[in-house]
Amino acid sequence: MRKRRMFILAGNGLSVDLIHYLQLKLDTSSPLKSFHNPNIKFDPFINKLDTIKNKLMPLSHNQSDFDAMNEFLDFGHWKKYDQQNESELRKFLALSYSTFQLEMDKYNLVQWPWTMWMKKYRKDIIGLISFNYDLILENAFRQAHPITGYHRVGTNNERGGIPLFKPHGSIDFEIAPDLRTAEDNTSTWSARMNGNQIHKSNRKGFVTTVSYHDVDDFRLQPDLIPPTQENYHKERAWIQDLFKSYSNCVQHFDVNTFVIVGHSFGNPDRKEIKYFISELPKGCSFYIVNPSYNSEAIQELIAFIESNRHIVRETREYGPPHLV
Repeated sequence: MRKRRMFILAGNGLSVDLIHYLQLKLDTSSPLKSFHNPNIKFDPFINKLDTIKNKLMPLSHNQSDFDAMNEFLDFGHWKKYDQQNESELRKFLALSYSTFQLEMDKYNLVQWPWTMWMKKYRKDIIGLISFNYDLILENAFRQAHPITGYHRVGTNNERGGIPLFKPHGSIDFEIAPDLRTAEDNTSTWSARMNGNQIHKSNRKGFVTTVSYHDVDDFRLQPDLIPPTQENYHKERAWIQDLFKSYSNCVQHFDVNTFVIVGHSFGNPDRKEIKYFISELPKGCSFYIVNPSYNSEAIQELIAFIESNRHIVRETREYGPPHLV
């Protein structure tokens, strides 16, 4: 019997699944509304982000947070050189989702079905992909595989374990210290940091990972992509290395099982999702878990998978799939 070699790709639905399991009142898509949870407060940092507090937050009163962010970034017509609003938004996203993560860290993931499932298939899992800012996938995998571990591809201070790819960044990603100027290092909240060092294509290298526990003094240049935006950091060396490393990994290990959990195949992410699928060896078995598994977008995802000569084995709403 052919050995199973598996990748897991996670979207926001994985975090929603955990919230559902814990029976919490939290909305991962509402950081501007403090995730609709009274325990999550932005007092340590929000007064340092004037543009977010005074301009962006009022935009969210009568619309979704992601629509408000689109309006804040000029309804998708934003260009990467419109630096101040985008720079402050990235800082806010890193800080707000850090507070979300700190709230989630109060709960034990050992009995969560996804943790137990990853423990069951620990010898089969070759790699992980996450489009989430939070660390829920990382923490669950660490609980399931404390010995194996992982490293986030593109970081310069993580080694060992299976590769974990986060193409849209993470709450604990920071521009590497050796890429900063002397002025950059003066203060996290320096006016000089209204610019965006990340977009200077002549700066090569990787991101570094930092502790997210001190949310009131967090990051100079968190390297992440705002919601609903396509990945405009593609020129960054660590992003290029990420995709190259992924292709080498799935071909080298002859990956034959691919689980997509909680990713809705939204338009901004489609190029990347299609890349991850198209690079797989032909005949890969797919398992799709999504609350909207009957949606038009998921049906388009299935059609793309099958057009690449892969096989969709199962679609379901919640919980880990039954592998064959």
